[in-house]
Amino acid sequence: MIIELIGPAGAGKSTLANALAVRIDYAKLEEPPSYRKIKNTPFFIRNTFSILPILSQIYLQGNVRYSPRYHFTSTVLINGWHQVLNRKAFKGESIFILDQGPVYMIAFETLFGSGTFESNAAKKFWDHAYHCWAETLDLVIWLDASLPVLLERIHKRESRHSIKGVGDVDAFQYLESYRQAFESVISRLIICSKTLKVLRIDTGQYSIKETVEKLINELHLEVR
Repeated sequence: MIIELIGPAGAGKSTLANALAVRIDYAKLEEPPSYRKIKNTPFFIRNTFSILPILSQIYLQGNVRYSPRYHFTSTVLINGWHQVLNRKAFKGESIFILDQGPVYMIAFETLFGSGTFESNAAKKFWDHAYHCWAETLDLVIWLDASLPVLLERIHKRESRHSIKGVGDVDAFQYLESYRQAFESVISRLIICSKTLKVLRIDTGQYSIKETVEKLINELHLEVR
């Protein structure tokens, strides 16, 4: 089973991912291939060449609204990471839990990516990506909470975040924009798949422990 956790900042994705990995038999936190590791060089070369026309348009157009390196990496991962996951899943190694997986990456590109991704030239790329990920993901767990709760959690974190220190109105708009982007991505994935399941959980109503038990019961998972 390949599971992705999604939700706006402060929803509790990383906390839940770690809790699930501890509680569920054969659960494994799966990170995408990193370009910083030599062993992943063949992956990035192969998947970069296959989408060179798209990448060329992005950088020639020059309207990327975020880190070009991040856009490059996420585009390559969207294009090819599903192949890596499917090979691992075929071996029956584990339940794979993705935090900031393809749904997050596509939503991020929708919000901050180049306008080239919305062009007709990129339609084939996106059609292929949605189809592949719809067939790869078994379950999306969508975590959320009320906007005041999310903002309070973000402010209590020690880690930096772009909406720390901004006004509530702008912060709420930022969080809501992610919700809308997730809705758009999930809707399209569901159209491409007849088996993809989506579970929505309000982490403002349930503790992490309660959420873990709720998922174990609903999914009939073996626990440690």
